[in-house]
Amino acid sequence: MKQYFNFKNLAIVLICVCAVFVSLMFSNLFLDLNNTDMSLLNLQETAFLEAQKDQCLIVLLTGGVTMSGIAIVMGVFFIRNFIKKNESQMGILKAIGYSNFKIALFNIKPALVAVVGCWLGYIIGILFLPTFYNLFQEDFPYQVAYNFQIVNLLVAIIGPAILFPIISFLYAFMALRKPALLMIRKTKNMKFKKKEESISSTSFEKEMMFNSLRSNISLVIFVLLGSFSFSAMIQMAISMVELEVSGVSVAMIGVIGAILGTIAVAVPIDALAERNAKPIALLKSFGYSEKKCTLLLFAPYLLVAFLGFVFGTLYQFGLLSFIVNVTFKNTEGMPIYNFSLIAFFVTMIAVILAFALFGFIFARKMSKVSFREVMVVE
Repeated sequence: MKQYFNFKNLAIVLICVCAVFVSLMFSNLFLDLNNTDMSLLNLQETAFLEAQKDQCLIVLLTGGVTMSGIAIVMGVFFIRNFIKKNESQMGILKAIGYSNFKIALFNIKPALVAVVGCWLGYIIGILFLPTFYNLFQEDFPYQVAYNFQIVNLLVAIIGPAILFPIISFLYAFMALRKPALLMIRKTKNMKFKKKEESISSTSFEKEMMFNSLRSNISLVIFVLLGSFSFSAMIQMAISMVELEVSGVSVAMIGVIGAILGTIAVAVPIDALAERNAKPIALLKSFGYSEKKCTLLLFAPYLLVAFLGFVFGTLYQFGLLSFIVNVTFKNTEGMPIYNFSLIAFFVTMIAVILAFALFGFIFARKMSKVSFREVMVVE
């Protein structure tokens, strides 16, 4: 039972809950606003309703779409890492005669984690929708009643139940193309340049750090995505405050976006520490200090995290600029969006602190594992 309640599983569930919850709130309200008969309203009510609809669409296209994209990509990487980690067991099943189809079917379990997260997000969202409607439309002269929208059920319940298992099955099926013996051995050699002269400690450490990046491309992308997610969500929330978007929208994007972004940072760092447990234990057996091991482990990924922060900044700036300054430029009362230096520096400090904190926590956790224990697990 414990294996189903580990950190990574709970993290993916929470990411999917956040994404579906926010998307459901604003998509449902937008659809209800869009289906309202304007001919029955006076000019003031019509103006307020149009303002609500525009605001809903802005939050949906920025926060909702971004969170959903992050959830899908993180879910795919979670599935990929699960399949990669379980290659040996898959190879054993293949060696004793199980067909590739059956083995791939057995390995849709990681997909179910993401599906459960989407379903929980939908259920929680449906229960909270009436309250959200009241909060969002507070002090408005005309309030739209909540109506059940079938399209949200299809997207949040049926969609993930089809998409994630198919992705998981395909990843497992592709992994099974390798011979069973190679899957069981699961070898991954650390290649260093051979030199005739003696290799100094410094050159060895540099080579090890660069090799860590070269041999873990998926992990590099994972860290990049985590930093990107954190950067985009935090800056987007702060920018919405400056755009004078409703307090409910800002609170929802800010709080839930911060939760999603923080988890998105924690998951790849945890994967990074776990993936490098063996090298850390090996270095410790050679006399390296815990501090030095941590530095060698995380230093190569600091630049990757910084690039993710930059990409997240550019993404949220480009998205908000296009939606606010281009799509809604003719909307009455819509302010002009400008790049927020406050959001930039606040988020940059938050990213540094988040990576430092989670890096310290997970490195400490893995440093307690002895080389013998790692070899037994392997």
